[in-house]
Amino acid sequence: MRLKVLIFTIVLAFILSAANAQNITYTRLMGVREINGDVEGVVADLTVEVREGTGRVFIETKPLTQINTQASARLSKEVACRILEMNCSNYDIFYIIESDYQIIGGPSAGAAMTASTIAALHGVDMNQDVFITGTINPAGSIGPVGSIIEKAEIAHSVGGRILIIPDGHGNLYIEELGKEIDIIQLARRNWDIHLIEVNNIVDAYKYLAGYEIIIEKEIPTEDVFEEFDTAMLSLSRTLLRQAENSNNILEKEVNEIYELNLTREKEDDIFELLKQSQDNLLKARHNQNARNFYSSSSFSVRSLISSKFATNLIEFYNYNQSEEYLEEKFEDVEQKIKNFESFFLRARRITDKRDIEVYAVVIDRLRESEELFESAKLAYNEDKIESALYLLSFAEIKRNTAYDWLTLIDIFEGELDLRFNIDNVKDISRERIEHSKTTIIYASTVTDNQILRDSNFQYQNALQAYEDGKYVYALFEASKARANANLAMEIRGVTEETVQSKINFMEDEANRAISRAEEKGILPILALSYLEFGLTLRDEEPIQALTYLSYSREMAQISEDLIEATLDREQFPRTRVQIEKYYEHTIIFDRRPKLAIEILVLTSGVLLGALVSLYVVEGKKF
Repeated sequence: MRLKVLIFTIVLAFILSAANAQNITYTRLMGVREINGDVEGVVADLTVEVREGTGRVFIETKPLTQINTQASARLSKEVACRILEMNCSNYDIFYIIESDYQIIGGPSAGAAMTASTIAALHGVDMNQDVFITGTINPAGSIGPVGSIIEKAEIAHSVGGRILIIPDGHGNLYIEELGKEIDIIQLARRNWDIHLIEVNNIVDAYKYLAGYEIIIEKEIPTEDVFEEFDTAMLSLSRTLLRQAENSNNILEKEVNEIYELNLTREKEDDIFELLKQSQDNLLKARHNQNARNFYSSSSFSVRSLISSKFATNLIEFYNYNQSEEYLEEKFEDVEQKIKNFESFFLRARRITDKRDIEVYAVVIDRLRESEELFESAKLAYNEDKIESALYLLSFAEIKRNTAYDWLTLIDIFEGELDLRFNIDNVKDISRERIEHSKTTIIYASTVTDNQILRDSNFQYQNALQAYEDGKYVYALFEASKARANANLAMEIRGVTEETVQSKINFMEDEANRAISRAEEKGILPILALSYLEFGLTLRDEEPIQALTYLSYSREMAQISEDLIEATLDREQFPRTRVQIEKYYEHTIIFDRRPKLAIEILVLTSGVLLGALVSLYVVEGKKF
């Protein structure tokens, strides 16, 4: 009889073990609601389940919630898969949020949803006495939220031992008291709950799941930087020479503007443009000497735009502001754009995979030139002459830089012989537009600033370009829109004291993305360009630095997408993610957690069969 009980217990244990070996995890969300002007904490249950599928995201909420929770779920999945370096296209992820309160969910649940997704993909449970509150940003950083005191109190009431909060939230200014209070001490004293500040989801995961995610901190190899410098040196020299020539022409023409009898205001405008041209030219030379070749190129282009605009203004005034001059100018720029596109598309072929991204950059610059030209015509029709001339000057410079980028194709020599098929970019362009839409929707629930408005403008540009069949331009615009939406969230609460640490974080993210591209044998030339430019701006223009570092991370992914779409192949580099039991033993993360589950279930079945057989045999003896 004892043997029967023992066998039954072992069988039951294996059954339960197999049943529990599912990619499902559970945690609680901390939120607040307002009652008669007072705020109190509330709780919701979050269940995340991963199943084999086609990359879809399913959300069920009780009661129904707003669209920001849907955006949170999609972003949470994306961040989790990126952190684990997993291809999640073969998984469907289900998010179930249940609460008695309508307001639960939304952006403040983003960090918890992301951590739960990582745990479900990892195949482990969340600690049931550790909770988190905070938004999630696409780079994996945790954004600010409010009502920390109320959330700490409600976390304690449901058995919480630790509450993870965003970095910098440990102190709260109380207006009634006219001073800051230490929330961490307050929570410990009043409710015996520990508040721990973290700035990204990787750091939070070790508390939430008991496992530490270790990501190799890599930077691109010296070979990549040397290859990049070789390509960009030629481009920077060309653009610097053009900027110097254009600036010299402007300096000569400025000496003669007094003969035009212009108003003092118009003269001042031209002198200001000359100063801008000279200042950017100095920066271009400085960066050229420092071997920051893309940065030198960027400042040369800025100088060229200012000097070209000033020169066009002087010519316009010299021709007595005639419509004939403007019409000839428009016709000249339009013809240059058309001629270049005709030559470019007909004459050039791809011989090396490094040409693929360069080719896409040329198309992007050309399409941007067309957009600027159309905007110039619109301004002209609205009788905004100076604006029209500025946009026209910008369009001409963009067209010229497209040609300058085209010369890089001659630097790389390989054994390919193919044409760049724009239709290959269609699918990844549509996908990137969807990603940018999700990020913008999520960002709009937590912030509203000029960067986010710029992001939405770029998203609309991407949509229109896609509808017009300009898939490359749509891809780049959507990626910039997503990068700016990310940045709009990243800079919330950033101060002069914390901005450099934020730049360091974004630099690490860019380096990680570039290293991943490098492992696929790709030279992510735009990502490297924006990384370099962002770092040159970190002291004088830190927000601009963050912008370009955000661009860098996005452009590294574009490099991968373009190679895979054009050459019709996909290569996965080695994973640089390792997960260790926090403070205990080490395990290597398996990119295919389902395999482990299948093996466990199969083993359980075999053992179960053996035990049942033994039970039958032993039963006959009794």
